[in-house]
Amino acid sequence: MAGLEERYIVEKWDLTEPVDENAKYFVLRLDKGGEREHVIACRKAIMVYADNIRHYLPELADDIWNIWGSYRTLMTIKKINDEDMEVVMAQYGPNVPVTIPLDIIPENIRKVLETKMMLIAEVNIQTKDANDLFFYDFEIVEPDVLKRAEVILEPDKNESLRFCEICLGMTIHTNGICQEHDHNREHWVI
Repeated sequence: MAGLEERYIVEKWDLTEPVDENAKYFVLRLDKGGEREHVIACRKAIMVYADNIRHYLPELADDIWNIWGSYRTLMTIKKINDEDMEVVMAQYGPNVPVTIPLDIIPENIRKVLETKMMLIAEVNIQTKDANDLFFYDFEIVEPDVLKRAEVILEPDKNESLRFCEICLGMTIHTNGICQEHDHNREHWVI
């Protein structure tokens, strides 16, 4: 493909009225199919659109964010093999392993990956189905930096945001105890 092409016929969903014959539409592919770099660009484009319509179409903007919105997400590598790696993400669920194919990770990062390493990537963590997770823009994180980080939220309640080694992410702590899980049950710990 060398430029803009007319590749799609656009119709209104209910077919009760025709599309304006002078209208111009641009189609974005947002699912995980197709060329990966193209899908990443389309997802970034729809998020810019959502941000720009939020003031007058807030429900549509929320719907777009809930389906394709992505956030910088911390993950820890639990297992790694020749083709993929299993990670856990505190924001997605501290005990929910997710498999990521290695071929979507840039070569310079892939060469140094090892178990227990922490990464950050853009991920649509609000999806309920792990098969719908879409990862891009990976970075390696130094775990010691996270372990030293703490944000005081409510000093009078002794509440802070800090790294939890059980949840494998930044969580709210009260009196030094993570509030995201029951400390009496068993957890997967690295």
